[in-house]
Amino acid sequence: VHGDFGYAHLSIGDASRAEAEIGPQLGAKLSKIMKEGILAPDDLAIEILSKEMQKSKSKHFILDGFPRTVSQAVMFETKICECQLIINLTAPLDILMKRLAKRAEEEKRPDDTEEAIKQRLQEFDTKTKPVIDYFSRLGKVKSVDCSKSVAEVYPFVIKAILPQIYFVIGPKSSGKTAVSNYLAERTNMRYLDFASFATKKENASIAKRADLLTQKLIKELHVMNCDRVIIDGFPERVEELQYFLSNAIIPEGVIYIKASETRCLTSNHKLGPGKKGYIAPSLLCKHIKDFYAAAKDILPLLAKKKILFEVNNEDHMQEPELFEKAARIFTPEILLVRGQEEAQEYMMGMITEFVEKHGYKHLTVPLLRREENTRKTKIGQEIVRYSAAGKIIPPELTIKLLKKIIYSPSGDQKFILTGFPEEIDQLKFFESSCAYISREFYFFQKEGNAITNSAVASIETYMSKDNRLTALSEFDYDEMERYYGSYLQYVLILGAPLSGKTTIAKKIEKCKFTLLDIPVVTEELKKKLSTEEVPKESVSIDEIVGELKLRTVDRKNKKERFVIDGIQFDVPDNVKKILAALGPPEYLVDLECDPKVLKTRFQKKSELAELTEEQNAEQDKVLEGYNKVKQAIAEIPGVGVERAIKITTHASEDLALKIIKSVFQYQIVLIKHNSSVGIDSMLANLSIKYNYLYIHLPSLIKREIELGSPLGIALMNTKKPRELIDLFKGPEEMSYCAIHYNFKSIIQLLKETITKLRVNQQFIVIYGLVNSHKLKNLEDKLEIRAMDELFEIEKEIGEIKGILNLTKDEYEKSEDDRVYAKPAPIEKPPVKEEKAKDEKEEEGAAAASPDKEAVPEGGKKAFHPEEFSWSVTEDNPRTLGQLFANWKKCKIKNMQSNEIQPEGASVDVVLDSLLASLTTENTTEPSIYYQVKILN
Repeated sequence: VHGDFGYAHLSIGDASRAEAEIGPQLGAKLSKIMKEGILAPDDLAIEILSKEMQKSKSKHFILDGFPRTVSQAVMFETKICECQLIINLTAPLDILMKRLAKRAEEEKRPDDTEEAIKQRLQEFDTKTKPVIDYFSRLGKVKSVDCSKSVAEVYPFVIKAILPQIYFVIGPKSSGKTAVSNYLAERTNMRYLDFASFATKKENASIAKRADLLTQKLIKELHVMNCDRVIIDGFPERVEELQYFLSNAIIPEGVIYIKASETRCLTSNHKLGPGKKGYIAPSLLCKHIKDFYAAAKDILPLLAKKKILFEVNNEDHMQEPELFEKAARIFTPEILLVRGQEEAQEYMMGMITEFVEKHGYKHLTVPLLRREENTRKTKIGQEIVRYSAAGKIIPPELTIKLLKKIIYSPSGDQKFILTGFPEEIDQLKFFESSCAYISREFYFFQKEGNAITNSAVASIETYMSKDNRLTALSEFDYDEMERYYGSYLQYVLILGAPLSGKTTIAKKIEKCKFTLLDIPVVTEELKKKLSTEEVPKESVSIDEIVGELKLRTVDRKNKKERFVIDGIQFDVPDNVKKILAALGPPEYLVDLECDPKVLKTRFQKKSELAELTEEQNAEQDKVLEGYNKVKQAIAEIPGVGVERAIKITTHASEDLALKIIKSVFQYQIVLIKHNSSVGIDSMLANLSIKYNYLYIHLPSLIKREIELGSPLGIALMNTKKPRELIDLFKGPEEMSYCAIHYNFKSIIQLLKETITKLRVNQQFIVIYGLVNSHKLKNLEDKLEIRAMDELFEIEKEIGEIKGILNLTKDEYEKSEDDRVYAKPAPIEKPPVKEEKAKDEKEEEGAAAASPDKEAVPEGGKKAFHPEEFSWSVTEDNPRTLGQLFANWKKCKIKNMQSNEIQPEGASVDVVLDSLLASLTTENTTEPSIYYQVKILN
């Protein structure tokens, strides 16, 4: 490194030995220390290094074997300068012992006795490893395995010394220079313009030689004294890329700004002649042509290395959108963890688990500030000045500190942040200038409320509104694993033969579960394992377990939920094998059925007039065997009674269905209001308070579009701006209201968001659906009908528990309060007395299978008008409330806010009461439509 790149090499050991041979006082002291195999005192080591560095003419140093202790590291940074990088050379103990023994023999060094060697290695373990831990927290450590020869290790050392490299490529006037400068500022990178570098006078003689020019660039990177570099416009030729990849490092990423000639010419024209960056159009066209000619070879090579990221600038994006798209590519995953003082124990439990099991790095901002102060860095000195003056440390300074760690040479990509930000403005500034926070985990006291004042906006409000909050009253590792996607959610149904297991399983399946019926899985597995020559007649339990594991544990969709039916409970070992492979179920559905009813069902199934004594005894034996297996399952660790849901299957089917829906089906609450009632922050807070999943749909649509996700692109491709009434002409409604987009794409977005974000919430509050009342034109109203949206929501997401319509205006009396005549009964056509023979046969078949409706040719279900009687209007237009009430057989509740809470109560208090009444378990209403006039 010294010879190739000009670093001054300073060995603390060599410098100490040289010093020991000079003056009598310092030399004798050092000589004694080395013979004993102990480390030199910190102040002495710093003094020796300082002398050596002052002698050197170089500004770049490699310190060999220093620092040995954390105190040495702190003293060095306090008295000399900040350390840029720690290269940690590692090797197994036996290799180290052999090397040191060989060195002692060859160099005749008095301090390399076997005892001194053992002492030195022990000292390293106890004192020097904490140095690695200390600098690792700051993102300054790169480890290199040095167990091989110098020639084999050296290339990895070179790569460790090199900063992290990023390229930005694209035709001229595509926006690549603006993106490069933005990323350099945001992500703690040094900006390097390759065109300027290549045209320097000293590079004129090698400008046409791709290998020599790239070699010069690599040497430049070695001495740039920074952690990360972004190179604008490199490579220009595929030969430059090939040489760089062979002789330097693979870049962390390459952003390709895709832009057509027309797009580039338009951008260039906006600059105008004489302005910086303007290029004559004819010359610009030549540059664009040359770029795309070279790109034919460059892009496939980058794609093969899996480091190419395309940003399409053809959508006429403004610079902020272009910058945000590019920044998201390299943003690491950051989790924010906050909580009430009483919940700190839960917080630390979660942090410890994520650090140890998922490799996150914990950044405690108050601790980082103190350490920066102790190290006397430039940032540390600024912190001291603010503290001494009694001033609040500005967020810019804290973010500057965090940038150094988040975007450090260590390459860490997962962080947990605590102690900052503490206000919404700080959060917004952090995200706009440093990094995007993917999720906040907020812990609150179990006995208290997560939110004490729902009218006050906080960071939790902001994150909840943006669908990025998980609020927990205690640390539950299973809940964390659900978020992380490594927790299998499945329901196991326990029940005696003929207790209704299959019926219940199919009802749970309708609640957005995937049904795994063991007999069906077994038959499919037989076909899968069979060949034409050797058909598979049977499969073992181990093969079945392997197939179940493949479909569940190894699934691609980590949030998919399963219900498992058809397990043979008369074979306890089979059950135990399945549970051992899949882990404990999320729920055990325990079906209770009266033994008399079970016998009656057996009798009916067997077509027996009555059961004999032997048959009665046999059924008792079957039930006794099942109960033993059930008890054995309950005793398996992690499968306790706390996971059991009891459903009685010999009584009302409606009651069983109600229990299933209450546990497994998403309950949807839709919020419909006019813009004069600002409730989005209140909804966010109340969702935290009551553990709802809150989805602010306009924010969700905006984020997906800005991210350029597949769903965001699909939404943009289907966007059809519609004219809204004046009340809803705000920027958010005009751009991101769901009314402008294809509704099936909106539903898909909601489904994926709920799957991704839901932890254990049963109720989902959605703000921003059902928007037909916002439309101005009659044609749009006829095209987009609210009831169609409601049907699609229930079909694809969950049951609509209620709709809450808030307004500060009078009710729509011309519609909502109009008295309507009841729909006229629909008369059935008279039944003919004489029927053809084939018609009678069809009727007989239908009677034999009453649950199955004959499907006419074409595969469409027969239309029965009486099923849609709720939709008959008799020429009187109905409002959404009336249609919903007739459809769900529920009430419309028209009221004023003072009927809900005492007069003068704030909107948030009124909203709290309404949501509580919609979602309380004790409510007797199946669904409710609230229309409330807010008086305050």
